[in-house]
Amino acid sequence: DHGLAIDDVTISWTISSSGTPTISVSSSSLTGFSYIQGSGPSGEQSFNISGTDLNDNINIVPPTNYEISTNSGGSFDPTNPIVLVPESKIVASTPIYVRLKAGLSVGSYNSENITATSSGADNKTVTCSGNVYKPEPTNHATVFTTSAGSPDYSSIVLTWTDATVGTVPDGYLIIGSSVSYASIVDPVDGTAQSDGTLIKNIAQGVQTATLINLSGSTTYYFKIFPYTNSGTNINYKTGGVVPQADRATTLAPSLLLEENFDYVALTNLTANGWTDHS
Repeated sequence: DHGLAIDDVTISWTISSSGTPTISVSSSSLTGFSYIQGSGPSGEQSFNISGTDLNDNINIVPPTNYEISTNSGGSFDPTNPIVLVPESKIVASTPIYVRLKAGLSVGSYNSENITATSSGADNKTVTCSGNVYKPEPTNHATVFTTSAGSPDYSSIVLTWTDATVGTVPDGYLIIGSSVSYASIVDPVDGTAQSDGTLIKNIAQGVQTATLINLSGSTTYYFKIFPYTNSGTNINYKTGGVVPQADRATTLAPSLLLEENFDYVALTNLTANGWTDHS
């Protein structure tokens, strides 16, 4: 009695290919990071990162002037690189917090890339842009004076010496009033003022401004405020002794002739010394 014997068994199988390693980010750019020099770092922004079919860790490297963390707020812990380890080839969506580093010089820090890499996957980048702004000017202008413009009944010339020590102004805001010094309201940081008859923005280095279309026989009062930056980041110096000056315009001349030409007949033009041309 012979039992059944089995030999020469061949085992075969098929290895299914995995998908392509992929990194995904929720945003390709973060903008608007900012702080005033000496008060950094900036506030945080964030993006989410995830991965599928990964064969290796995701490594996330910040650019030179930015820092990244997997924690936010008071727990922000600058990490370079951040390493995310996949589980079953997957990295679940993970928030990455970003901020502009403290201690930077005044200037723009734009188009700097956070780069995420993993073996076999296309790199992904998140572009960061921000600014470090000047603090308010250290000093006011000096020798703020007025003189008569031309004509002196409707124009006043203002001159001063720019501040040049410490944080140097980018410009000066001159505000005038025909009422009093007290009626001149200090400008507010973050709110730029447009030029008008009694408001002038003058760049550093000019040191003079001419106001026109003023009323005759009127005393005008002026204050000058230095500022740094511009737009919503404008930073005025309003503390300390704000320079002020005043000047009165002269009496405007009266008209040499008033004539309504309210004549009944055209011939009355010549009778009153006029010549008809049309």
